[in-house]
Amino acid sequence: MSRCRFCGSSSHGSGCSYSPTGRHVHNADSSRCVYCGSSSYGSGCSYSPNGNHEH
Repeated sequence: MSRCRFCGSSSHGSGCSYSPTGRHVHNADSSRCVYCGSSSYGSGCSYSPNGNHEH
């Protein structure tokens, strides 16, 4: 299971007081979105600040 790079939590979305955006950011797997863990690309990420999946 991946962890937020700022606080170590396994949670996704908002609630990270250590992240500059206030959102949990994961980077353990480059094939997954850093914000929600999805393998999707493009729009549709409700956890991302801009609404797009980022890998």
